Amino acid sequence: MAEPNAYIEGILQRDGNTIRQIYEECYPRIEQFILKNNGTASDAQDVFQEAIMVVYANAQKSGFVLTSAFYTYLHAICRNLWLRQLKRKRQLRVTFSADWEYMDRAELETNLLESERFELFWKRFKALGADCQRLLRLFFEGASMKIIMEKMGFGSEGYARKRKYQCKQKLHELIVNDPEYTDLSDGQL
Repeated sequence: MAEPNAYIEGILQRDGNTIRQIYEECYPRIEQFILKNNGTASDAQDVFQEAIMVVYANAQKSGFVLTSAFYTYLHAICRNLWLRQLKRKRQLRVTFSADWEYMDRAELETNLLESERFELFWKRFKALGADCQRLLRLFFEGASMKIIMEKMGFGSEGYARKRKYQCKQKLHELIVNDPEYTDLSDGQL
């Protein structure tokens, strides 16, 4: 297995070889975990792909430092995502992996909370209209107001700014009105 930071760097650069290596080395154990816990191969694929997106989002945050083995971190995210799905289905028999004993409890709780917030954010993001999703994706990718204006077909940068604000407000409203928000909130969004 490669160094944890090499995996993180590969994910950030969207390097196909790194992602393929992560699938080859980590996916079989994640799939086995999900299959043992009332899941299907399709569930395992969905959870694994979502977990890679969570790793990508977390790694983009300034100050992100991976202090555990990459597999342990990835497994923690997958486990959390799967437990949430099981909770929704009310199937709570879960077999724990020995890898958990090697992760610092505070780090594990922080990582799990972040992945739950990330999941809530994207669930609510998908509930936005197509125009708001497109506008916010451009904004998240660092596009200037001028580029957003041009790509969205707005008449002015001022209107693009106004629409961005409205879309962000709508997303914020969807998130804070979600029943899961109260469980995940510690004053942060």
